[in-house]
Amino acid sequence: MKVKIIAATIFIAFCACNDSGLWTEEDEKFAITYSAILFEREKVNDSTIIEHKIDSILQRVGLTESSFRAKFDYYSKDPKLLHRLIDSTQAIAQRSLQKVKSRK
Repeated sequence: MKVKIIAATIFIAFCACNDSGLWTEEDEKFAITYSAILFEREKVNDSTIIEHKIDSILQRVGLTESSFRAKFDYYSKDPKLLHRLIDSTQAIAQRSLQKVKSRK
């Protein structure tokens, strides 16, 4: 299992480095934010609580719901950027999951 995770991480890093566009620090910050939102959505079932948690995450990084949606729409219009966003978000989620598992 560890070999698969390492191989996937290397593959994602390789793809990110070799793609024609540049993945900026702002793009990575957005991927981290998106990952945090997805993580909270998986943890919490109550829609009122999740809305509050998402607002809190967005406020922490200086975004509103509408600015987050606008940025997501920007990534969605370019398949390469969207693919990179999803790959980065998945890698962040895998690292977070490993941290949670290692605490147990």
